[in-house]
Amino acid sequence: MIEVLSNLPLLLKGTLAVIVVLLLLVFTNRLTTWEYIVPKEVQWIDRPPERFGYLRAKARSFFVMKQNVMQAYLECNKKGRAAALAIAFGRPQIILPPKYIRWIIDQPESVLSMDPIHDEFHAFVQDGLVGDHSVQEVLRKELTHNLGRLTADINDEIVDALQAVWGDSPEWRTIPLKDSTRTIIARITNRLFVGKELCRNEQYIRDAVGLGLAVMPETVFQDLLPRPLKGPVSKLVKWINRFYMAGFNRHLLPVVQQRIRDVKRMEEQAEAASSADELPSEFLTWIVQRAIRRGEPMADMEQRVIARVGMANLASIETTTNTMSKCLADLTTLGEAQGYRALVTAEARTVLRECQQRPEKKDIDRLGCIENALKESLRLAVVFPGLIRQVTSPTGATLAADKETGGLRLPHGARISVAAYAIHRDDSLWPEATTYNPARYEVEHAAAPRVPMSRASERFLSFGMGKRACPGRFFVTDELKLLFAHIFTKYEIKVIPPPPTTAGLLTELTLRGPQEQLMIRRRTEEEMETA
Repeated sequence: MIEVLSNLPLLLKGTLAVIVVLLLLVFTNRLTTWEYIVPKEVQWIDRPPERFGYLRAKARSFFVMKQNVMQAYLECNKKGRAAALAIAFGRPQIILPPKYIRWIIDQPESVLSMDPIHDEFHAFVQDGLVGDHSVQEVLRKELTHNLGRLTADINDEIVDALQAVWGDSPEWRTIPLKDSTRTIIARITNRLFVGKELCRNEQYIRDAVGLGLAVMPETVFQDLLPRPLKGPVSKLVKWINRFYMAGFNRHLLPVVQQRIRDVKRMEEQAEAASSADELPSEFLTWIVQRAIRRGEPMADMEQRVIARVGMANLASIETTTNTMSKCLADLTTLGEAQGYRALVTAEARTVLRECQQRPEKKDIDRLGCIENALKESLRLAVVFPGLIRQVTSPTGATLAADKETGGLRLPHGARISVAAYAIHRDDSLWPEATTYNPARYEVEHAAAPRVPMSRASERFLSFGMGKRACPGRFFVTDELKLLFAHIFTKYEIKVIPPPPTTAGLLTELTLRGPQEQLMIRRRTEEEMETA
């Protein structure tokens, strides 16, 4: 065979080589794509008939996601029909009309579930986390239940983190907005995860932040690969992540070992335990208690607990950082022009002064203007589809038949969602929907009781909705309200937008694009007292 090929003319050899390469590319495209899972009757958005059209649509989605979601909503969803979108990471989304929101959240896990989607992230931290959802359970139950008694710890860490990261100089200085807020959020979050000592360890915080910045790009990259390559590349990526997990191990291992011993002792001597033996109220304690009570094997419990702490950080830090950065930018620019920043500052100073800088849960609940500002930024910050679920039923799921959908059948493995970005910008649901206006909630509250930011509705989906809504939303609400109260009481800030640029694909993948700069100065004690 080799001899026959060697005797062929050069032009013919080149032609054969081109044919082989094209066949390999077609084969690779088929192995990579999930587009076959979208029912034929569903209209695609931004998926013209072209070579490797699905992969090219996935690449374009980095830059035109908002436009695609809005097009799907206006052209299809508003008319009662579903639409399909290629997504930069993960399988294509079948965007359902808003009338199916209740249907989505009411389905049992055996029909629609978020678990397969979560597992794609879990696998990059540790294989043993696939199928393990202890992190979400602890955030949803133990953390939420104990929030009131943790307010003092949250407040203490906010004060110390702002001092350490933003400083106390009365002179103006410029720092990166997102990088600095990320460190502050990581510290506050880990105060409730692993306690005071570790959350103030700079290397531990760098490892916690680094893990989150690594896993998202890895997930996107992995999704673009042909299936035969996913396994080998996944092993390589997990090996890279060991760099961050090694830092976790180094700092957390002795703490975890001691906490396991303490929890076992308390479980065995529950009746004889006194208040002096009370364990710290933090994520680490609760996750260890669950592991022991479930009878998990002791042989690898330490590593599983450390991996769960890593997963909790991955789920918490980057999302909260983005929310905080967006709201600071909105409030110091758009909110300044509207006079709403002045209302926030006055409210923050009043509440903190009256509680003598030692707020309780009831004081956080008084920060209504701050909550309005946060809620409005969250409404406008949503980019991706919401309520994402995967069809888990082996036989698929079928929408209720009507004249628009005709009983659309969703096959096993398909991913569905709703156009949250477009819903949040629908003028029929939000008057002047694209305008930043925190005062809109004051008008609503005048006619009805205040609706907390953490409570979802069919027109406000920033935290999801139903039993699978964001498990940490109550903590995030209290954390950010109190953090903003301290910021606007103690600091003067200005946000400088980044220079106009067209972010490249690599920038999008690495989450390292141009970021806003923060001009900041600490108010003097006299300024805070006389304001």
